[in-house]
Amino acid sequence: MAYGTQKQVHSAIIKQYGANEVETVGAVTYVGKENLVGAWLIQKIDTTSNVVISYATIKNNTTTTSYTAAWTARAALTYGDFSEVF
Repeated sequence: MAYGTQKQVHSAIIKQYGANEVETVGAVTYVGKENLVGAWLIQKIDTTSNVVISYATIKNNTTTTSYTAAWTARAALTYGDFSEVF
C-alpha cells in the first residue's frame, strides 16, 4: 500500500472516534476516544525525545472491555503501532 493511501485509511479510521478526555502527564498526553458503537481507542503521544504516537484498543488489551475501564487503566495499557491495533 502506498504511503498516501495508507495515510488516508488511517485518517478515515481515526475520524470514526470522538474524543472524550485528554490528560497530559509530563511529556505524555493521553487522548481517550470512543466510536458510536462503544469501541474505545486511547492514543498515547509521547514527546520525551521525539514525537511517538501509539495506540491501545481492545485488540491489544483484550481484558479491558469498556471505555471507562480503558481510561482508568490508560497508563498501564499495552500500546502499539496503528497496524497492530486495527
